[in-house]
Amino acid sequence: QGMCLGEYTHHHGRRREAVYRQNGGTFWLYQKTDKYAYVSTSLGSDQAYLRVEAENILLASWQFWDGQSWCEDKELKLFNWNSLQSLPTVCRRITISSKGTGMTYHKDSFGSFNRVDGFYQ
Repeated sequence: QGMCLGEYTHHHGRRREAVYRQNGGTFWLYQKTDKYAYVSTSLGSDQAYLRVEAENILLASWQFWDGQSWCEDKELKLFNWNSLQSLPTVCRRITISSKGTGMTYHKDSFGSFNRVDGFYQ
């Protein structure tokens, strides 16, 4: 799910709900009628790469789809710019790796990504 990471910008959805588009990428962050917010390439889709309980989005554990079920990832976090202002610097480079089954299912999603013009590539 490394391709889902990056900076997202607020947009208005079809019914004026808040949705977020990945800067320089193809992903959307949106809430459906259930209790989750999702990350997918298709706005409003039931087929998503990541999800999180929307009510507590900044603190809840994210989940990723492994092809069969949702699996918890306690390390993945969502930050807004206000919470990042307290950090000495914004992360310029991220490295995504796995020692588990992620390497089997998503080996193309791992590597080092540099922040360029507001998104990671």
